[in-house]
Amino acid sequence: FCVISVLTAQSGPAIFFTDLDSGPKTGGENNNGAYVTVYGNNFGSNPTVTVGGGAVSIKLQPSTYLWYQKMTIQLGPNAQTGNIIVTSSNGSSKGLPFTVRTGNIYFVATTGSDAAAGTFAAPWQTVPKAKNTMVAGDTAYIMNGVTQTAVDNYNAGVAIASAGTTSTPIALVAYPGATVTVGTTSIGYALRTPATSGSKSYWLISGIHFLSGNAAIDLLDVDGWRVVGNDFSC
Repeated sequence: FCVISVLTAQSGPAIFFTDLDSGPKTGGENNNGAYVTVYGNNFGSNPTVTVGGGAVSIKLQPSTYLWYQKMTIQLGPNAQTGNIIVTSSNGSSKGLPFTVRTGNIYFVATTGSDAAAGTFAAPWQTVPKAKNTMVAGDTAYIMNGVTQTAVDNYNAGVAIASAGTTSTPIALVAYPGATVTVGTTSIGYALRTPATSGSKSYWLISGIHFLSGNAAIDLLDVDGWRVVGNDFSC
């Protein structure tokens, strides 16, 4: 007779990529630092996440994104430079490097004012205010319902003419779970880097709906951009 052995393997968590790959662990909402969205699969239910060996909090539990998953963590005081690791009942993922560094965290909200400080308690009102104020290493989270329908400059809803650095990018990111729209079908570009002098490199753009009548995003002579988890409509 023949004996057939059937092995059933459970797939453990797998991290594909993140939006931020560096950020501060202080400042921001509740002084717990940057939010980081982690994309992957097999995260399971109620996983735990460590960054550099330190346990971090989960802002948004795993949910379906396209044909895989995403979840959002907040770094907090325990995070250290090292690997992001997701652990569930199915095991632990391989690590994905993350750097804990300094940098300011700002917020944009429909209830804000561009004369405010840009903090969670006193947010700005417009995306161009955030874009024009931030310097290398800074991150702005854009809250639910914010829209940028007016032309900022160069026939674009947001025109970027500044730069971060390799280790300290500048980030425009939708707040976890927020719906944010930049542009309209009546303007030429939703987001662009105009043909002006000076570097416009090292930006992170994440989680935003860009809408345009011509080109949703138009980048000229840039390096080191991360464009993650956005929706582009032309």
